Amino acid sequence: MDPVSAARALLPAWLPFVSLLAFPFGFAAGWLARKRTRLAAVMVSSVVGALMAHLGGPASILGPAVAGFLGGSAVLAGYAVGRRRTPAPPAGGIARRAALVLAWVLVFLAAEAGRVRVLPPLSLRSPMAAVVLTGGEAWTLANLARACDAGRRPEAVAFYRAAFALDGRPEHLAIATFVESHAGRCSEAKALADEAARAVARVPVRPGSWEANLVTRARTVADHCGGGIPETPEED
Repeated sequence: MDPVSAARALLPAWLPFVSLLAFPFGFAAGWLARKRTRLAAVMVSSVVGALMAHLGGPASILGPAVAGFLGGSAVLAGYAVGRRRTPAPPAGGIARRAALVLAWVLVFLAAEAGRVRVLPPLSLRSPMAAVVLTGGEAWTLANLARACDAGRRPEAVAFYRAAFALDGRPEHLAIATFVESHAGRCSEAKALADEAARAVARVPVRPGSWEANLVTRARTVADHCGGGIPETPEED
């Protein structure tokens, strides 16, 4: 089993189906907006579409653009059903149509910008919520791993490995090394430290950077695990 599948096996069983909720929620939002203007329906559909584009699950295989379009379409469908007729093209000619399209784009971009600002603090308060809202991106899985206490070490390591499999950053393996070393699992810690060192050699990590130093520190901690003698670093 690959690291991502192993980590996802530890997540709630309902997580892969979260994206499907955007359709009924979007439809309900459109229905509630039926007494408002078409501009309101367009704005709500753009926000739902932006959210839908980043959720994981079955809808994600269609791609972000298609998933976002379907999420927005659910809102417009609810709006149409709520008014008991298909919304007619807005009166006022090309200028008003262009204004509606521009409004959709601006609200979509605002929703995207808001998502970027809201998710990091949300991830600190509720790591699982961030995983749900992103479909399981690498950084949210890493934050979820940090939230695991010592009694859930296997889960933490699995999430760190999944994060590394998703974005290839050696720091995830280095931090997992600390987790295993602290738990006294020295052979696993040394294997992770070696894997992190190989990852640093494959990816363009600047010498002396925080990530490179973290991997070096992980190797030292792994070597000291269980009272072992650390290897002498080779000089260039």
